[in-house]
Amino acid sequence: MNKINVVQLGANAGDDHVSDFIRDYKELINVALLVEPIEEVANECREFYKNREDDNVIVHTCAVSDSDGTAELTYIPGHTRLSSLEPGMHIDFMNPATTTMTVSTLTIDSLFEKYSLTQVDVLFIDTEGFDENILSNYDFDKYQTGFIVWEWNHSLRRNIVQHYKLIQKLQANNFNIVKVGMNMIATKINTPQYRTTVGARHMKNTNPPNKDSNE
Repeated sequence: MNKINVVQLGANAGDDHVSDFIRDYKELINVALLVEPIEEVANECREFYKNREDDNVIVHTCAVSDSDGTAELTYIPGHTRLSSLEPGMHIDFMNPATTTMTVSTLTIDSLFEKYSLTQVDVLFIDTEGFDENILSNYDFDKYQTGFIVWEWNHSLRRNIVQHYKLIQKLQANNFNIVKVGMNMIATKINTPQYRTTVGARHMKNTNPPNKDSNE
């Protein structure tokens, strides 16, 4: 099997279903580009992969948007894992501590050009409500992308019409789509059936501890 390029938008601090994927397919991956808008969190992500000695991982600090420049990112200090370019995306943002920070932005094309990525075989997106905005403008053929995992629930609430148009667009481009918890997995016909722990990770993070546990 040929080497593959992997991109994650909304990488957070690592240790997720994408880090599982990178571990499982380490010998197959040419480069894994992980994108996180908050520098503090991006540094945590860099440290996580450095400790695993994943030399084929690059972490870039920016948000992906429809233009190159800057944007205001809404977040709660001390809880930077939850952040969004959409101020009203989460009920958590009603917290009086909620504030914003200015972050750098790049378009998909500018981001990929920066790292000379002409092919992105596997794409993971978790951008808290902007996933489907990114995918709706994404050129699957240009980047030869055949496997996509994205968080759909916030995007559906943000723009229900865009959600169903995206599903139709993917199906028209010969993708099979399955829903796994809060994520969609789209696999193009004749693309390898990659394994992902996204469903298992979701259940692990949402199941309450056993009542007999001392935790």
